Amino acid sequence: MTNLYSVFFGFIHNPSVNQQNSNGIGHNNSEHQFNGFTRDDYCLDKVLAECNTIKNRDGFRDGVLLKCIDSKPMFTYLHYALFQSGSAPRINNLIGQCDPSPKSQYGAFEELFAIQKSASSPDTSLPSNRHAGFIVSCFKLLDENFKQHTLEKSWLSWTGAREIYKYSPRNWNLRKITLHRHSVM
Repeated sequence: MTNLYSVFFGFIHNPSVNQQNSNGIGHNNSEHQFNGFTRDDYCLDKVLAECNTIKNRDGFRDGVLLKCIDSKPMFTYLHYALFQSGSAPRINNLIGQCDPSPKSQYGAFEELFAIQKSASSPDTSLPSNRHAGFIVSCFKLLDENFKQHTLEKSWLSWTGAREIYKYSPRNWNLRKITLHRHSVM
């Protein structure tokens, strides 16, 4: 199967996660200031600036900035941007321009497979509704000897995508489930 899109994922680390004082007791990091702004303000300002860098990149097709709804997420924000297929080298150059913090994770991925609900519109653009939901699950092969081709063929089972596809409530308005593979350059 040919790749559908090249995808840029940028998982932005939440600087207030896992930080403790010398007694091992957590403290409220939103009180800590950077040039008059709280850490949360600084993080949001940073990711919004990165959004402009991403959307001005050659091959950019569509993108969305997602905010995690967990109370204390490891990654507060997620850049999810679609590029023309084969744009992985351009995306890898983009990563250096995004100024990732050491605990943030940025990468180029290829969209390998996608399934859509039959009732979905053929529109392939990302939802722009601020209440649209995304489920993002990431997996890493720990055993290099495991056959990647086998995983790709059986992805509907081991990711849980088949169950999500079959049993998701109508009010979720599920449009698409995709499998991405990290592009190694």
